[in-house]
Amino acid sequence: MNVTRYACDLQAHRGGAAILPENSLEAFQKAIDFEVNTLELDVVISKDSLVVVSHEAYMRPGMCKTPAGEPIRNKEEFNLFKMNYSEIKSFDCGSLGNPKFPDQNKLKTYKPLLAEVLQLTTENFRKKRKRVSLNIEIKSSPQTDGIYHPKPEEFVRLVTSTIKNASI
Repeated sequence: MNVTRYACDLQAHRGGAAILPENSLEAFQKAIDFEVNTLELDVVISKDSLVVVSHEAYMRPGMCKTPAGEPIRNKEEFNLFKMNYSEIKSFDCGSLGNPKFPDQNKLKTYKPLLAEVLQLTTENFRKKRKRVSLNIEIKSSPQTDGIYHPKPEEFVRLVTSTIKNASI
């Protein structure tokens, strides 16, 4: 009997948001430790043209706190495309957790740069000799060009440039 075997691509959506704060370096590391094949993540662009790992193009109400520790109440207030990365990094997007995942381990963390995720996967490859793929999602819409993200050509250029410049 001929049996066909199929490979399964085990992906950690947003780094495994059910366990640790989504899109955090800690969640990506935990997913790698669980031996996933692929890290799924979304990226946005900051005001200073850096590629930031974030599902939304803003600080998410109910999941992120301001540098002063105040909860975010209005998504329009903190548009990542209008913020420099140093400001983005100062927000806590892990202490509140995700209400969809009540068992998630909460910890103070930030939205990392794509370059940091690339570095993390490279370091893990060097240590464990196991390659992890990335499924990078870019969200764009003509209605939000210049509001939440650059035009698609610039968005893609910034992402591919980050990947090419990574020491992987």
